[in-house]
Amino acid sequence: MLTIALLLLAGFIVGVALTAMFALLYIGVIHAEAVRIVDTHLAGIAMPTAGPVMTMRQMV
Repeated sequence: MLTIALLLLAGFIVGVALTAMFALLYIGVIHAEAVRIVDTHLAGIAMPTAGPVMTMRQMV
C-alpha cells in the first residue's frame, strides 16, 4: 500500500515537472518570436530617449 502511494506521488511529481518544462519551453519560443518581430519592425525607427532615472536614494 505504501509502495503504491509513493509510486503515485513520484508519478505526479514527474508529470508536473515535465509539464512545467514543456510550458516554459513553449513560452520561451513564443517570447523569442515576439522579440524577433518587434526588433525587425522597429529596425528603422529610433527609440525615444528617456529622461534621467530617479532612484529613491537620489530623491532623499
